[in-house]
Amino acid sequence: MKSTAKILFLFILLGSIASGCKKLLDVEFDATFKAEMPVVVAASALKDGLAEFTFDVSDSIDPTTNSNYDKYFEKIKKITVTSIIATIKNPSKPVTLLNMTCEVWEEGSTTKTTWTFPSTVVVDGTKFTFTDEGRFDKIENMFFSGKTIHTRCFGKTDVSGVTFTIVTEYGTKFVANPLN
Repeated sequence: MKSTAKILFLFILLGSIASGCKKLLDVEFDATFKAEMPVVVAASALKDGLAEFTFDVSDSIDPTTNSNYDKYFEKIKKITVTSIIATIKNPSKPVTLLNMTCEVWEEGSTTKTTWTFPSTVVVDGTKFTFTDEGRFDKIENMFFSGKTIHTRCFGKTDVSGVTFTIVTEYGTKFVANPLN
């Protein structure tokens, strides 16, 4: 009976060690993915006496351009989106975004995750923080798919003849295990 108990204990111990070792081999890495969208709001004609100065820009992110993502893609266990921030860069003159909507979707999908921002006076470095509110899990699933991720921002400004760039950065954390 003692030898059976010892053998059982040995199997339990070996199973625990193997399981623990596997977890020790987890590889964790952070990655930032960027979508850069140059905006040109051209001089626009008046429509019904109201100026309509609009923009509509998009860019795509290929997650496999990150060497760690590409290396561990098949072994990724967990993805966490830690932040999504759109930053206005280099406005050519003072401008107010009267509204801005940003959409994110993966290649081949018609389902979009959307954020809308209120009117904001922007200068170089103005940031728009995308709130989670249950939406980051959708972006995490997009990264799990390995497909190209598209970002589109559109809206209106208070002036025409202005240029700026919207840089949207996706902060992410990945956990992968080479043994999976």
